This record gives sequence, structure tokens and C-alpha cells, in this order.
Amino acid sequence: MATKRKRSPKPPPPQMAHWRKNHRNPRLVLAELDNGELVNVKVHDNTLYCDGMMFPVTSDGANYYERNRPRQRGRL
Repeated sequence: MATKRKRSPKPPPPQMAHWRKNHRNPRLVLAELDNGELVNVKVHDNTLYCDGMMFPVTSDGANYYERNRPRQRGRL
């Protein structure tokens, strides 16, 4: 008889952030999370982010990081 395989649980959907403003520090972006919380997100280059841009973030304890890096300004 064949044994049934257990399904692995689905990963949670990525947490999305909405760009608010760039800091003078080129590695930080102020973003609003889905739940309305304003956080600083560590990014590769903040000049790639623009007004109204939505992007996925991941958290590591108290810090937030970009999940995907934009190749072109304003596009993920």
C-alpha cells in the first residue's frame, strides 16, 4: 500500500510595505507595513524606490529588510 505524504504547511504571504520617504542614509527607507506600522527598512539602494511603490519585506527580529531588489527605479 502507498503511504500518504504529509503536506508541508504553506509559508505565510509576504509582508508588503508602502514607500513613504527616503532618508539621507542611502541604505534606509521609511515604509508603512500592511498593519499601518511605520518602520525603517534596510535596502540596497534607496534611489530605486519612489512614491507609492509597494514592495515585499522580511523581518529579522526588530529589523526589516527588502525581500526583492528593484532593477529599475519604481519597478520591482
